[in-house]
Amino acid sequence: MSNQESMSVSVVLSDSIDSLWSECFKLGHEMILTCTGRRIFPLLEYKIEGLDANKMYSICLHLDLVDNKKLRFSNRSWIETLSPEMKRTPKRVWHHSGAMTGRDWMEKPVSFDQVRITNKLSKEEENPSYIHLHTQHRYIPVLSIYESVCEANETEKLVSTHRITHSQFITVTAYHMPEINTLKTNNNPYSTGSRKDRRRGNQSPSSSSSEESSRKGSVSPPPAKKIKEETASSPFPILAPQPDLNMLQVMFYSQMAYSMQLMNPMFSQFFPYFPSPNVTPPSFSPPVEKEEKSASEAEEIIDIIF
Repeated sequence: MSNQESMSVSVVLSDSIDSLWSECFKLGHEMILTCTGRRIFPLLEYKIEGLDANKMYSICLHLDLVDNKKLRFSNRSWIETLSPEMKRTPKRVWHHSGAMTGRDWMEKPVSFDQVRITNKLSKEEENPSYIHLHTQHRYIPVLSIYESVCEANETEKLVSTHRITHSQFITVTAYHMPEINTLKTNNNPYSTGSRKDRRRGNQSPSSSSSEESSRKGSVSPPPAKKIKEETASSPFPILAPQPDLNMLQVMFYSQMAYSMQLMNPMFSQFFPYFPSPNVTPPSFSPPVEKEEKSASEAEEIIDIIF
């Protein structure tokens, strides 16, 4: 592709996220870095125009240092110092769609949602979509378009490179500007705060008013009155009758000895057994009224005595 053709290629951020990148840039965009890796937000989604519809292209992304400065936040501003970090060749992450025609690339926005940024170098070496960045440095995303000259040899020719000024950011491990934190939380679908706000917003006024009216209209029944039962309470607790353990033990050994005597008559000479007490309740007969003795009988008894 000639220089004139390369200059005709246009790359911009998609309309849905361009305004959000601009707002973040005005506030001093901060991007969180973690050891495990973190998705870039706002999303890097590009709209491409000016490619040859019939040629094959491949697209990659890398993050380049804006300058050789290390930043330190103080009094709501960034102070620049010379960076001690060694500058190395940035890692390129190829789009997962591979080589496609110019018509396919221009048909819909090109998203690099698979890219993760980390401050741990080993993560970049282990994962093809992870990019290692230094903390407290300024970076800018760079989109490169390559023409696939020969598929057999997999040779590619650089067509154009694009940097969008308001897409640069400062890498941090925690937000210093609360405005950036609030802006991202309210617009990030993966943020916990934004999910709560959306749930709150999804509740229509009619549903909330109906809930309030139902609460007001529904009258809960009064609690039932407890009926006090008047019971005669005794000052001494009523205890259940307890069995006589000694009596039970005597009964048990007596019966066992009796059974042994039936089997061996000589057993009673060495181990006499105690007769088993009668456990049936005694029957009480009515008292017998004494017959009144006659006066003559009483006199006879007196005479015998004297």
